[in-house]
Amino acid sequence: EERAAVVRRVFRLIAEGATIRSVKLTLEREGVPTPKAKRFWTRPVIRDALFNDAYRPHGRAELEALVERGVLAREVLDRLDGERSYGIWWYGKDKTTRTGKLTDSGGPARRFSHRPQDEMIAVPVPDLGVPVEHVERAREAVRHNRSPSSAGHRVWELSGGVGFCACGRRLSTHRTKRPHGTYHSYVCSKTRQHGAGACEHGRYHKAEATEERVRDFVRGLLRNPEVLREKVLEGIRREQAGLGAVTEEAKHLHRELEAAKEERRGYLRQNARGALPDEELDGMLAEAAEHIRELEEELGALGARREQARTLEQREAMVESYLRDLTYLADRTPVVREYETVLTPRTQENPLGLHMLTTEGFRHLPDEELAAERRRVADDRARRWQELYMMLGLTVTTHQDGTLVLRWGGGEARRALAPGEHPLDPAQTAPALPDVLPNESDSQR
Repeated sequence: EERAAVVRRVFRLIAEGATIRSVKLTLEREGVPTPKAKRFWTRPVIRDALFNDAYRPHGRAELEALVERGVLAREVLDRLDGERSYGIWWYGKDKTTRTGKLTDSGGPARRFSHRPQDEMIAVPVPDLGVPVEHVERAREAVRHNRSPSSAGHRVWELSGGVGFCACGRRLSTHRTKRPHGTYHSYVCSKTRQHGAGACEHGRYHKAEATEERVRDFVRGLLRNPEVLREKVLEGIRREQAGLGAVTEEAKHLHRELEAAKEERRGYLRQNARGALPDEELDGMLAEAAEHIRELEEELGALGARREQARTLEQREAMVESYLRDLTYLADRTPVVREYETVLTPRTQENPLGLHMLTTEGFRHLPDEELAAERRRVADDRARRWQELYMMLGLTVTTHQDGTLVLRWGGGEARRALAPGEHPLDPAQTAPALPDVLPNESDSQR
């Protein structure tokens, strides 16, 4: 139960908008051990847990669907409680094949992969108690996450699901080495894979300049907290309006559900008195069970909407602290020091290692160490900017003429930045842009 509480908490935090990295740091800061009793969590472990079906509750209808697919035995399903939900653990997930080659030790070399789900066996396990709406929301939040690229010994902050080409594909990273320096660029992944001409928008965008233009846009948002606050609240209210009258719908469905259950009990009473033959009873009970199942599914979906409405109310109350966190992420800049303090070793005569701070007590870092420290600081800065983009729901779409189209979670405050244009200015009128961000093609989705 102690570990189960950790899993439930992870799902809840991700569903409420936390990033995998922030959950990792929270667990480590609180001293929560990993499943293998280690101190430090890894992001793949948390992500794998989010997509583990053992933690997702499956109702009777979903279990029936697994039987129809042939991955769950009917006799196993018949032994389960029809009123309860179950997780699914997949047996036979890993597949091992021989490559026909030999390893260095002389044994047969093997290749490891995952089987298709229809070739596995579904094993029902006890429900962990994670609400299904938390599971679906958490999975959707991280489904398109990608680790930021570190190609070319740098962190590319517009990778990992932030940058897109106007054709809808993700941006790929590119490094070019020249005698007078190394150049870093973003380019459409189709162009990167198939060469020039593969994508009509396949221009190479200088990484440093493009990233700085996006940062300027976000700094503009943070310099105008009233604009940012109003857009966030506007997005929340728009979502609330889209949820409709959840409470009234729930009351109506509960009344229908009780009526359907009473109708089923009536059939049984008629059969017990002999007024209803068994042949007719079976058909009526099957029809009533189907109606009840449909109503319960509608109530389940309504429960997710109700939970979403509560989350939106909490988010509206958290806007102020949320904006303060965003500003902190953008403003915190580490300092690169060109020297370090040389400490006095502890001895029997000086057990505390006390020393006088003099010019001899400083050591200037060699060029190699200083360059490594600057790279580390730059990478940390890039990671923090990308985390900020994720929190804002920011996406960047590049066009052939160098224009960047930026969209963020506020919804309507979208801005096209042409090269050399000043970042967000509330006095300027945003140009009309498409309502839908170009999505990935079916082959890339």
